[in-house]
Amino acid sequence: MHHLQCILGAQRSLRWGPSASGSWLLLRTCRAHSSFPGTACPSAEGQQEDGVQKDFRSRLATGPTFQHFLRSATVPQKKLSSPDVEDPPPYLTVDELLGRQRKVYLETYGCQMNVNDTEIAWSILQKSGYLRTSNLQEADVILLVTCSIRWEFVLYGNHYIPKLWSIMRGCDNMCSYCIVPFTRGRERSRPVASILEEVRKLSEQVKSPPGFLTESVFNVNSFRDISEVQFNNAVSTNLSRGFSTNYKTKQGGLRFAHLLDQVSRIDPEMRIRFTSPHPKDFPDEVLQLIHERDNICKQIHLPAQSGSSRVLEAMRRGYSREAYVELIHHIREFIP
Repeated sequence: MHHLQCILGAQRSLRWGPSASGSWLLLRTCRAHSSFPGTACPSAEGQQEDGVQKDFRSRLATGPTFQHFLRSATVPQKKLSSPDVEDPPPYLTVDELLGRQRKVYLETYGCQMNVNDTEIAWSILQKSGYLRTSNLQEADVILLVTCSIRWEFVLYGNHYIPKLWSIMRGCDNMCSYCIVPFTRGRERSRPVASILEEVRKLSEQVKSPPGFLTESVFNVNSFRDISEVQFNNAVSTNLSRGFSTNYKTKQGGLRFAHLLDQVSRIDPEMRIRFTSPHPKDFPDEVLQLIHERDNICKQIHLPAQSGSSRVLEAMRRGYSREAYVELIHHIREFIP
């Protein structure tokens, strides 16, 4: 037998022998199967090894075979009853979790992993007494299964954009379906002076870069600088016609129109865009500024959350379908 096979075999036999004799077992086993000369072992230790080998063989002979494991896999296993380790949420009752023949509509977007998650969710709902329907109108519950953007893809995508300026964080809109106000907090805008300084530095380094005014979440046009120098400005919030907010009208601060005006004056050859605006924050002064300045791109990213006024009201978006359509026509009057 080859030395390596001999050593590996001896190491496997160590589990059956005393730990103190492990090194001896390795030497003795190798000598027994090798043509290389070795030192003879004492007879007492040889007897100990023989006892270990016999014990191992006897256990191997009486142990389960491979067929035993194959048969065990086909035999239904008894379900083990385990005590509940979690208490139900205090805001839910057992009756609220029961389907009671209510109908659920399932919509899946994405890859097969999402399809698998949908099937898991449906199995849970089915056991709770829900019925599945393919008709959206008759559904009592609508479940959308999708996935979020992975951070590495977001980073990779930014390589194609020369420069992004983050000008604010957070959100005050408190839409009924959104967790952003709870995870990012209230709206906080950067001071206008710091943003302008950053734009000037970039303009000096690179000629004619397309700049993007962005925000880490949404509502970039809700910008409102209330730094100490500008706090006494008494300008109130001007909303798009037919739009409302879930909060009181805000007073003071420098608004998005002022920021956009100042940024566009720094370098006439710098093309400027802004992303993730909210439809409510498109007063006429913003639209007029986009129309007048050649370096502000005539492109508006306008989210359409739903085409149903009933759904928009349930989402607490602050506008109806008709108000949204009217805003589109109004924007086209300024920016054909």
